[in-house]
Amino acid sequence: MDDLVSRLRTLNFMGPWKEAANVIEDLEEKLRMINQWQPIETAPKDNTPLLLYNKIDDGLHYIEVGYWETYLCWSGPIPEEGPGWQWNYIGVDPTHWMHIPLEPK
Repeated sequence: MDDLVSRLRTLNFMGPWKEAANVIEDLEEKLRMINQWQPIETAPKDNTPLLLYNKIDDGLHYIEVGYWETYLCWSGPIPEEGPGWQWNYIGVDPTHWMHIPLEPK
């Protein structure tokens, strides 16, 4: 991709070639971000399934599919819990997240 961007930029044309090079660079950056662990503060909170990560005190690394639950609450005499991360490690918030990779072809 870098070679393609360089070739587009050396054409010295303004307009569509320069725009194409900019689009390619933007897409490359987005792809790099998708394939890296991100701080949990940047995670989408729209119930999108994500890979969630945390390293617990026992030294084990936990990676699990989970999502942000916006409307989590209990009915009856138990008070509302409020929104939070839903994954197998209840009581432990994830520290990082990543998009779930595409399924194999």
